[in-house]
Formats: sequence, C-alpha cells, structure tokens
Amino acid sequence: MPVVLSKAFYKALAGYAAEFRTTRAQFVMKAVRHYAETLRKKDSPMSKALPSDEIVEVYRSAQGALSKKWWSTLTAEEKSARAMKAIEARWGKPKKKK
Repeated sequence: MPVVLSKAFYKALAGYAAEFRTTRAQFVMKAVRHYAETLRKKDSPMSKALPSDEIVEVYRSAQGALSKKWWSTLTAEEKSARAMKAIEARWGKPKKKK
C-alpha cells in the first residue's frame, strides 16, 4: 500500500529532482541511503565516545588525511605487494584445520 504524503512533499520532491537532474525515485533512494548513513555514523562507537559531532568529523578527517599521507610514502611496488597480500588473505586457499 503506497504511503500518502502531502502535495507539498510531492511538489518539493519534483523540484529537487529537477534541480539535480534525476528522477524522483532516484532522488528518494539517494536521500534514504544518505539518511541511513548519517544515522549509522551517529550510532557508531566513535560518535558515542566523543563529546560532539564536530569533534567526530574532525577526527574522521584527520584519520583519512593521515592514511592518505602514509600511503603516499609507499612506492608502487610496496603498494602492489600489500594489495597482493590482502588478496591472498581474502581469496587464497583456506587453511586446513588441525
């Protein structure tokens, strides 16, 4: 059974979809995914441990910057070796149980 929403909702939905050059259905699906992702971030252990959302975002961006900086120090061969190791760990032969 379809949900009945106000005319104002459908008008706003059509306006946003047209503004971003997408269909109403695609816009709604992206909005729902974005909302779910936001709720997951707010419910994460890091969000619960840190006192404010601003500090959480600063911490996340700092982690990303540090990771990006560290990866930039590796040579192409080192990156390839790490990738192969990860692939083998994930898709390699299963270890036999003793």
